[in-house]
Formats: sequence, structure tokens, C-alpha cells
Amino acid sequence: MSQSTSSSLLIGFWNCRGLDSDSFKVVIDLLSNDEYDLIFLIETWFMDHAYTTSSSYFFISSKRVYPKPDFGRWKSGLACYITPKHRQAISYFSSTEYSISLTIYSKSIQLVYFPPTMSLQSCKLLLPKTPISLLLGDINTHFGKKFGSKNSGPAERSQMINDYCEAMRLVHLIPQPPGNTPDHAFVNYQIDATWKFKRKIGKDLSDHSFMEICLPIEKPQKVDLLSDSLKFNLKPLENPIIQLIMVNSYEKSRTLLTDGWVKLYKLNPFSKISEVQSSIDFMFYMIVTLIHSVCDEVLGSYTIHQTKSTADYINGRFLPRNKIKSLKES
Repeated sequence: MSQSTSSSLLIGFWNCRGLDSDSFKVVIDLLSNDEYDLIFLIETWFMDHAYTTSSSYFFISSKRVYPKPDFGRWKSGLACYITPKHRQAISYFSSTEYSISLTIYSKSIQLVYFPPTMSLQSCKLLLPKTPISLLLGDINTHFGKKFGSKNSGPAERSQMINDYCEAMRLVHLIPQPPGNTPDHAFVNYQIDATWKFKRKIGKDLSDHSFMEICLPIEKPQKVDLLSDSLKFNLKPLENPIIQLIMVNSYEKSRTLLTDGWVKLYKLNPFSKISEVQSSIDFMFYMIVTLIHSVCDEVLGSYTIHQTKSTADYINGRFLPRNKIKSLKES
């Protein structure tokens, strides 16, 4: 059973070196057996992509690296798979060809892949410019005996990573037990996380070991989204720019409804009444949660017990000007 509790998220990380049917089965078995809450993959090479992304555990993948080589496989390929009970806790996500970003339980996570041939400048562009909770990935860099590696370098890349960690106040986690790997994890200095080898998982399927990180989280208390005591600031809706921002926020997050649509799609005339009711209730909750999230992010919310709203417009600021400007230009 999963080791995750009300205060931790158990995350798997694996450079699978091609997400073939055997590797995919390993990932799905781990999630369906509640051994992990979330699994990040590197170098899937987009193998059987239509099939592996049809799973209800799939959440997001990186973009393809074009052009495709005339011969052989696609390059790179990052992916995130997650159990349904934690999917609704994701409040933000995005991806590039070599990175995936998401926020879950208010923890910001960045997954990166630095191919050996990637330039130093390109590596820097993939690193978050704002504070982050967890950075992990295959960065094709070694940091010497302290981390269990016989080698160090490339020197410029390792120095760049060390400088970044110092600037962003990140702690470079030493794997337990220390061992040779180009895969690394970095956490905010205030977070007490663990980074472990799980060599038996996926053994012989990849030349990279499966890794595990236990990330402390704080699950928010559930709020009755239908409660009359919860209010949204409706005045900003008169502003066309705010309307565009709300639509933009919804479009970024609407894939969170995937689980609900899958449940409804699987229903048939012979489904049990209890199953139908459960699926409808689940979809209703997901829609309400998404609408609540969008309204809270853009409009701000308050309760009848609060004297001040959390909305930026109360202080004369709807949203950062650069965000409004970009929407106007689009």
C-alpha cells in the first residue's frame, strides 16, 4: 500500500529509456496498487504514445521535439501519471519539449531533461525563475563521491546547477544509499524530503534506476463549495479583460475533467444504479471544483466571516499588467 499519508506525497521517477509495453505495465501496476501517488517518466521516446496516454492515470506529457529523425525514434519524451485521488489537487500544469511543470497541494514541481548535447544556455532556460518546491530530472551531470558517483561534471553544467541551487535556496538531495546516477532531485531548503534508489522496480528494463522521493505536503481542509458562506467578487466580471482571463484559466485546466468523462463514457444501460449515481456525483464535483478554482484564482473569494476579500482588485489591481497585456495582444 502507498506510504503517502495526510502529510506526504510518494513520487516515483524513472528514466525508462523507451516506454514500451513492459515498462508501461510497471508504471500502471505501481499506481493501481497504490504504491505511488505520482510517477514522472523521462525519455519515453513517445513509444505507443496513443496507447500510453489513453490510460486514466495519464496526466500530461512533454511536447515532441521536431523534426523527427529520418530514421529511428523520437527524441526525449517526458510524462506524468497520477492516481485519481490526487489529480484534483493539481492547480497548474504546463510543458515544453524538455520539461513539465505542475503545482499540486500548493507545491510547485519542475521535471527536466538535459540531453548530453544540450547547450548550457538551453539548460538555464528550462530552470524556473521563481521559487520552486521540487526540481528533479535527468540532467546528465555527476557530482562526485559525495553523491555516490565515481565521476564529476561536466564542470560547467555542475557549476551552473550549484549556482542555481544557491540562488534559489534549493538543497541537492543525496540518494539513499549513495549511488552513481545522472538523475537528481533538489528541494526547497525548508522541505524535509527523501530521495531513494528502488533498484528492483523495472530492473533490466532500463540502464537507469527507478527513484523515489517522499515529499511532505499539507492537504487543505475541504471547503463546502456549495456553501452560502462562500462568496466570489463579481464586480470584476464587468471588465472584458477579466472575462478573457477566466476563459484562459479554464482552458488551461479543463483536462482535469478527463477522469469524470472517462467514468461517464464507460457507463452502459446495464450499469448498476449505484455506479451511475457515483459517476454523476464524481463529475458534478469535478466541474464544481474546476469552476471554483477558476473563480478563486481570477476573482478572489471570501466568506461571510471575512471583512476583506482576497481579490487583487480590492487594492486596485486586477492582475499583473504583463498578463493583461499579453491577453490584449492575443
